[in-house]
Amino acid sequence: MRPELTQPDVRPVFVVGHPRSGTTLVQLLLTAHPTFSSGPETHFFVHVLAPFDGWENSKLSPDQLEVAFKRLAGKPGIQLDEAFKANLREEAGKDGLAPAYFLHRLMRYFAQQTGKETALRWVEKTPRHVQYVPQILSLFPQAQVINIVRDPRDVVSSPPRFYESRSAAYRRQVCVERAQSWNAMVGLSKAFEANSRIMTIRYEDIIADAEGSLLRMMQFLGEAYRPESLEHFADHYDQVVLPKEEVRKRLLAVGEIVDRRGIWKRRMSEHEARLVELICEPLMREFGYELVVCADLSERERQALLLRERASVALSYRLYTLSRRLKGVPRHLWRRLKRFRSVASRR
Repeated sequence: MRPELTQPDVRPVFVVGHPRSGTTLVQLLLTAHPTFSSGPETHFFVHVLAPFDGWENSKLSPDQLEVAFKRLAGKPGIQLDEAFKANLREEAGKDGLAPAYFLHRLMRYFAQQTGKETALRWVEKTPRHVQYVPQILSLFPQAQVINIVRDPRDVVSSPPRFYESRSAAYRRQVCVERAQSWNAMVGLSKAFEANSRIMTIRYEDIIADAEGSLLRMMQFLGEAYRPESLEHFADHYDQVVLPKEEVRKRLLAVGEIVDRRGIWKRRMSEHEARLVELICEPLMREFGYELVVCADLSERERQALLLRERASVALSYRLYTLSRRLKGVPRHLWRRLKRFRSVASRR
């Protein structure tokens, strides 16, 4: 990495993990410490930089800087004033601006907006940045990463679009997609587990012992433990939680850490839980998550069952999407299609 592209004089913290893994809780706990400031999710590496070819090894040109402003403006909770943009334009000049410096200035801007301009370090929380950890560590030589892992069955069953849906075909398709996504993101954790700049911690361990977990995180970050962080983390709720998230995170606003371990048991059918376990079984075992539905199956039985389940889910979801598109179909054909869907879902 070229020295002029890095930001060696700051010590940021990046909180990453699969979405719905408890990253917001960790962000709030850290931000309650006087050393740290934070802000809304920037999606900086995922959506702002990723579309630019070769951004890892070059500065953002003046034209790219304007595009980056527009991409940030489209993110919930981010409003950049003209003075901030004018200052960055002036600093970029004709030579451009290093991406790391851009993000640093953005996070300092959030700190000033939230009254934490005296904070020495900032926390950026975008869960999907777990896919960009190597680039983050290169651009910020003193950065540290806290990676959150949660039971995939709870991750899958967490979004309202899953547990409020009445379509078995749709729910099973979500199980497959999110289980595969969990595998991909949590699998990355194995690639950097030996890196001393990265700490991986389970959501379940935070819930079981919030004080002990926060103490370990502070030791990892090299900061003094402040017990009051557990009491006052809700003070920073408005800084990091967006209005659209308030329904599912409203208890955090009053400083309550809710135990959501095992929510899948009341939100998932046995069939849906089996799908997730079949897909995620190797990594679930590595991270200490007990198999419930597939515990007694051999490896050969699991693989054979997974193949059949994937084919059944794909077929039933195609029929589901087709049925939603069809309008004005004669009733006798519609009833026949519904019966076909029902048979496919039970396979």
